[in-house]
Amino acid sequence: MGQASALALGLAMAGCGTIYVAARPAGAGLAGVDWVADEMTLGPIVKGRAPTMTIAADGRVSGQAGCNSYGGTARVEGETIDFDQVFATRMFCEDAMAQETAFLQSLEQATRYAFDGDRLLLLDARGGRLVVFHRKTP
Repeated sequence: MGQASALALGLAMAGCGTIYVAARPAGAGLAGVDWVADEMTLGPIVKGRAPTMTIAADGRVSGQAGCNSYGGTARVEGETIDFDQVFATRMFCEDAMAQETAFLQSLEQATRYAFDGDRLLLLDARGGRLVVFHRKTP
């Protein structure tokens, strides 16, 4: 069902007291956005060193893991996401190395993604939250 049809259906159903909202197309709202981590299940976020992530339309992923820059690829199909060929620079930052390790492990474990409003959730195979991001504001 196209977005216009879904919107028309939603408006028609609004008179019945229920509003139906069309699901986002696969990958919609994911690429081309600068994301900043708010929460990580595998460890705390160091103040001032929150991991970031940007996924380009061609699937290239890049950002800061806390101390080091990282890159790789992200394959998105439906609600699934697979990060591959992830690499990071090799600087040492005593206060952020545990966070960086936890973040990169989260990318390895991520198999799905979802949106909660404007927040991006990376999820594991069981649907558990690994990382919660917000959109970076200019």
